[in-house]
Amino acid sequence: MNSENFKSVERSIGQLIDGINTHRIALPDLQRPYVWDRSRVRDLFDSLFREYPTGLLLFLENETEQKNKSLGRKDDLIRIPNYVVIDGQQRLTSLYAVFSGHAVIGKDQKPENITLSFNPLTAQFSVADASTEKGYDWIYDIKGVLIGDDIFNLTSKYIESYRERYGQNTEKEKEISKNIQKLFSLRKYTFTVIEISKNLNIEEVSEIFLRINSKGKVLNNSDFILTLMSVYWEEGRKQIEAFSNWTREKNDIAELEADEVMRVLIGVGFKRAKLGDIYNLLKAKTNEFGTLHPVIEQVTNHQNWRNFLTIIKDAGFISKDLISQKILLLACYMFYLIGLEDYKMSFQELNSIIRLYYVAMFISQKYSKSASESTLSKDLQTLEKIENKDQFLNFLQEEISLFVSPELWNMRLPRDMVTSSTRSPLFIAFIAAQIYFQHHILFRNIPLSKYFIDMKDKIHSGEKSEMDLHHIFPRNYLISLYGKDAIEDREINQIANKVYTYNSDNRTISNQAPSEYIQQFSNQGHIDWNKNLEQNAIPSNFGELNYEDFLQERRVLMLKMIKNYFDHLKNPYANTTPLSIKDQIAIGENNTIEFKSSYRRDVRNQQLNDALKFQIIKTIAAFLNSEGGKLYVGVADDGTILGIENDINLFQKGLDGLLLDIDNLTKTHFNTAYALIKAKVENIENKQILIFDVKASKQPVYFTYQGKEEFYIRKTAGSLSLTIGEANNYIRDHF
Repeated sequence: MNSENFKSVERSIGQLIDGINTHRIALPDLQRPYVWDRSRVRDLFDSLFREYPTGLLLFLENETEQKNKSLGRKDDLIRIPNYVVIDGQQRLTSLYAVFSGHAVIGKDQKPENITLSFNPLTAQFSVADASTEKGYDWIYDIKGVLIGDDIFNLTSKYIESYRERYGQNTEKEKEISKNIQKLFSLRKYTFTVIEISKNLNIEEVSEIFLRINSKGKVLNNSDFILTLMSVYWEEGRKQIEAFSNWTREKNDIAELEADEVMRVLIGVGFKRAKLGDIYNLLKAKTNEFGTLHPVIEQVTNHQNWRNFLTIIKDAGFISKDLISQKILLLACYMFYLIGLEDYKMSFQELNSIIRLYYVAMFISQKYSKSASESTLSKDLQTLEKIENKDQFLNFLQEEISLFVSPELWNMRLPRDMVTSSTRSPLFIAFIAAQIYFQHHILFRNIPLSKYFIDMKDKIHSGEKSEMDLHHIFPRNYLISLYGKDAIEDREINQIANKVYTYNSDNRTISNQAPSEYIQQFSNQGHIDWNKNLEQNAIPSNFGELNYEDFLQERRVLMLKMIKNYFDHLKNPYANTTPLSIKDQIAIGENNTIEFKSSYRRDVRNQQLNDALKFQIIKTIAAFLNSEGGKLYVGVADDGTILGIENDINLFQKGLDGLLLDIDNLTKTHFNTAYALIKAKVENIENKQILIFDVKASKQPVYFTYQGKEEFYIRKTAGSLSLTIGEANNYIRDHF
């Protein structure tokens, strides 16, 4: 590479800080959230003081043809920086913060000051705290020394204080003076700075960075773009990082890093997937950032992201564990936003096509790691030529037909089923299919979805799940059958030999052959044995099969379920049988399903308890403020049907009286939201139960109980009361 493309220069700390102050050097917030802890800053200053190596700095020459930009007043000019810091941002931010007292933006997006203390007696640095503030041997804030604020007077006062405590000691006093003077001289410490020409492309800059960086870190294209944003569009960068932080805090099925938000922004705004091309465009024409201003509002809109994830969850991908192709997720979010904003499609119109496209490309692995960026780039370039909604839908449907072909089902996918990887797309798609169809865990009347819902809560609390993936043909049984050296782990752990079961059921199975443990589970009255096997794609005669035949037959059944799942997504109304109320109850309590034993009569003491009405009201309010849901009254927590006959008997007019009371109750507490609440009574197992079907409200819903205004949401399969501050934050994000 031509040496004219970069040069090595020496810059003192004083020169670097002056460059930052005069905006010749762009130091992001400054630029980017500060991630160093205070001990690393202390160690940096200790290394400087002891003249240890502290690494190179890497600057990129900036386009400066625009010179100064005026904000409207003669004295209000923003200088376009000569250099942008590519490597060394944390070190320079630390130095600038300590030398100037300037606050930095921390991980929580709040300004923080960095103060270091220094002990001239021992030449030690410390993060400033109460002990260094009160300690007589410490200079609490070294900024006064670093900027040379009357060093002679500061040294004299320190030595005078030292003599009062320890008496006169000429040698010690010389050491004190020497250490304070050396601290003051830190501004003369020089860094080697590699200054890279603005004429290099992004790949060449990355190559230089990689070669000089001792940690072998690779710069991403998004790093460069975010750095440019820090110089030319600071608010945009902050908005990207705030949205990224929000997706992590929500703990939903997916979260976005800042570079991933940037990729979506570029995809929607410029219809480009290769960030290197965008970097070169923005570097040459920084006014192109203006194109992204309206787009960033769409990309970082909380409701847009929530609605999009709802589509993915509706396809059965209800857990982070089921999200394995991030580039596909980003592509679908781009397409969702393009359909929403460019072609003014409704959520309902986008729901089915985006859901189908996601599953189709997940199964076919269109966006494989080796070609993901080029594949997405080609898609976006095609979309750039599309003029209307019909063409957009036609493009997505053609891609689905192209990638999910008869050849895929008949040739490639059967081969792909022969794997032991539970992260394989086909195994994840099989699990998503089970969740989509509300299939039950093996040997239980409990939907598989409950495992993933419970896992989210248990991981948060540190508990272990009662369910997990287990072998259908137990490991030790296979080893005893074939011999330890005759069967490999990958054969034992084939995905066709894996199924979700309760841990207690797996302990019951132990090392038994399927033909033995079948007898213990098939006669249980609480499950339909054949249906349970079918829902887990297990051959009905699996106890009679040898292991090889079992694997072969189950692979066929698993792939058949995935195919049925895909076909159902293509035509969701074909042969659709709505879930019965009994099946809905079997799903168990979650964020959209709640059980209450009674409306007014306490089932424990068989006495009237009007406080139970409050439990009904708060659950309805929580559903209104969340995603909606169904409340079943007359059903115990474990799903046992209790009935509401005792509640009905409390009213002179019987059932009509109960329904009238419910109507008055919901009208009184919910006003206009009353229209979103439907109550009906159904007969289940010769007992009557009350069902509230509650739609999500588009406005926040409060209700008053005992003179206090309450605000509830659904959280971890329960109703959670929020404080005023929490409610305000939730309303801001949700509505």
